[in-house]
Amino acid sequence: MHLSTKNVFIITDLEGAAGVTRFEQASGKNHLIEQARKMLTAELNAVIRGINDFDPVINIHVWDGHGAGGIDKADLLPVAKYLPPSRMHVPRYFKNEQIDALLFVGQHAMSNTPGANLCHTMSHEAVDYYKLNGITIGEFGLWAAVAGEIGVPTIYLSGDDKACEEASWHIPGIVTTAVKTSTGLETATDLPLSLERLHHDVQKALRTGPTLKPFTLGKPVALEIALKHGFRVRGLLKKGAERHGHTAAVFRAPSLEDLIDKEII
Repeated sequence: MHLSTKNVFIITDLEGAAGVTRFEQASGKNHLIEQARKMLTAELNAVIRGINDFDPVINIHVWDGHGAGGIDKADLLPVAKYLPPSRMHVPRYFKNEQIDALLFVGQHAMSNTPGANLCHTMSHEAVDYYKLNGITIGEFGLWAAVAGEIGVPTIYLSGDDKACEEASWHIPGIVTTAVKTSTGLETATDLPLSLERLHHDVQKALRTGPTLKPFTLGKPVALEIALKHGFRVRGLLKKGAERHGHTAAVFRAPSLEDLIDKEII
């Protein structure tokens, strides 16, 4: 089964790539992050080749979702659109470009996931957790819900084993590829034949994706953000959130798109 139309959107992150096990590999300007970018880009290229081999007519849109930049653009295979790290109005882009499916490459697990390598949500230094309508979510769940709110299904994820489990918990039946096994917050073991499995698995996702329903947690929305000890919620309150205890605040809106309009997400 093929997608009914021909536009897929890939969000990448750096911490979920094989070989990236320590936070210092994903931040700053040093040789470690340059090496990490090459590893992620190799995985992304394997996914791109898989999509092209499945159906060369599919347009691939790639958004570098890592704040410090996770893609080595010089090594990236040709795609329809490459979007550098920046704040982005995802619903508007999806509507304008008629995106049919959302995919993730290099994804890590949400904060506080037991035993998960490099797990965090948005900021590993400041954020304790996110909850959407009472459900604890990470970056995967948040963007999948944003896409789902406008009817776009999330069909694929690659990353560490804990991120794959998280995706399957939110979206039963989603195709995932684990490229490493978590052994601790900053330790993991790479899994063999990752590039070959990425190429194969994304094609399976394109075949089965049309059977998946868009992921959504309903409207209106309440997005709770809790900060770690030592960080104040004052900045969240200034943006319109309601205080929720000493370390958390809640944003309420008719939809996630409204929170994106207000630059909360």
